Amino acid sequence: ATPMHMHARNTTSTPAVSTFHAAAHTPRVSRRVSVSSRHFLSSQGQQSKGLPATFERSTQGHRSTLSCKAVDPRVGPVGSLDNTSSSSSSSVSSSSSLSSSSPSSAAAAATPTSSKSAENNFVTNTPALTGPPAWALYNDASSSKNLRVAVDVDEVLARFLHGLNMYVKDTHSMHYSEENYFEYNFARVWQCDQETSAQIVHAFFESEEHFRSGLEVLPGAKSALKSLKEKMGCSLCVVTSRQNVIRELTEAWITHEFGDTFDDVLFGNHWTLDPNEPSKTKAQLCEEVNADVLVDDNVGYAQEVAGAGYQVVLFGDYAWNDTNDLHPNVTRAACWEEAELVLTNFALVKRMGDDARGEVQLPPL
Repeated sequence: ATPMHMHARNTTSTPAVSTFHAAAHTPRVSRRVSVSSRHFLSSQGQQSKGLPATFERSTQGHRSTLSCKAVDPRVGPVGSLDNTSSSSSSSVSSSSSLSSSSPSSAAAAATPTSSKSAENNFVTNTPALTGPPAWALYNDASSSKNLRVAVDVDEVLARFLHGLNMYVKDTHSMHYSEENYFEYNFARVWQCDQETSAQIVHAFFESEEHFRSGLEVLPGAKSALKSLKEKMGCSLCVVTSRQNVIRELTEAWITHEFGDTFDDVLFGNHWTLDPNEPSKTKAQLCEEVNADVLVDDNVGYAQEVAGAGYQVVLFGDYAWNDTNDLHPNVTRAACWEEAELVLTNFALVKRMGDDARGEVQLPPL
């Protein structure tokens, strides 16, 4: 996502804004059910009719489960994420990302072990693996069958809105939380005009504490992307609609937080201050980097890119993307743990499916 109010003239002064305290809001509980089927191929390149791979989200009370069933027989089930949400806490548990296997033998029996991180309250059951891990079959970095993933920045990699909320609280005594943004339109949420909201955002860009060195990384992003690149051989790049005016700051932040994770960073330059400056749509950016799938939190971009024939992971359980009216190529992922699961399966689809694409019904990866 990128702020929609960056088109007004730039200014170094920050306008006065009347204080507005957002109404108390109960923390959101995931309540959507979204099912998207994906067919996998067997090692012989034929559709495994008895093994439909399905991403399925089911809900029961405060429990939301994303699961994937059945892949290549050499690999076994990819796993599931079981998210339990309440007004005060949440936990995530997952089976191993990939079962242990080798090209010539089935996975060995494994006894799960548990580990828990106090920082994020995640519990992971990790089987004790023997033999080469399943991902070793698919992580050839030079292969043309590697999944190419385009990743958005704001609210996918960076907690832009969190930083902005901290900024307006400290500078304008405006108190908001993420849940108050029923749409990614700051003027409407803040109850001010478009020019005022644009000036606040541009002043935010100049804040060393809140923007230049203060943006936090989304939980789980680093480990998920590292795994996708190193284990699954995915090619990763950034496609953002941010303006060219903050290109250097954006690139510096990405390098500082993610090192050499991404092969390239492309800017859409939306809502530029200069009407003569060219801009590019998210679909054009995906085409430019030859992406297979986009990870983005913006419903509009998701629908646009999916309509152009790409797969899309609609990221985050955000108020502004709360809809079930989605293109068939769009798969939801509430967090990076879920996104990694979905992208891992897409990577396997591409690895096993390219040669037989014309003979089976596969999504257009």
